[in-house]
Amino acid sequence: MLRKVKTFFFQFIESLIRNISGIIGVKIRRAYYSKRLGGCGQNLRIDEGVIIEGVKNIFIGENVWIDKYCILMAGKINIKKDKVNFKKNELFNYNEGDLYLGSQSHLSPYCIIQAYAGVEIGDYFTASASAKIYSLSNDVNNCKKGTYFSNDISYLKSQIIIKENVWLGINATILGGLIGKNTFIGPNSVVFDDVEDNSFVVGMPAKKIKDRFL
Repeated sequence: MLRKVKTFFFQFIESLIRNISGIIGVKIRRAYYSKRLGGCGQNLRIDEGVIIEGVKNIFIGENVWIDKYCILMAGKINIKKDKVNFKKNELFNYNEGDLYLGSQSHLSPYCIIQAYAGVEIGDYFTASASAKIYSLSNDVNNCKKGTYFSNDISYLKSQIIIKENVWLGINATILGGLIGKNTFIGPNSVVFDDVEDNSFVVGMPAKKIKDRFL
């Protein structure tokens, strides 16, 4: 009962401070989330309209800017083992459900990061407007009756690692894999698998077309 009351209290506080505009709102949200997050570096900027769920499972480095109307979701989701295909990554340094966002990073407006399986992002990360990262999705190959209300729904968990200095183009989507350092994911591209270092990838599914840096 006490846990539910505390959850309601924090949700109420977050709803109050979410849409305070200007520098006052930024300072209030910085003061609040620096205490609530699992870990937080200096100079965190959270603009108005940002929704953050599972705060204790979110770790953020220094000099990070989360722009307007982004959504961050973390925390382990309990799903029956026979309903989920879990692709664990042995290089993942955190726990299932954790989100780590490295230093010197910027999430542009309307980005979504869903870390229910786990997402680890290195320093100098940029996500252009409406870029998305999903570590939990439906396993469509095993959903014969694909509806939320069906007992036939199956899921795919995929721990995602994004190395340092990666840039996601406008509306790019990451659904799995290890994204190598210095990589650019082109606008509207969809990534399902690993991408090697220094790649410029485009398409659905995304394919490397050249080196990013010569």
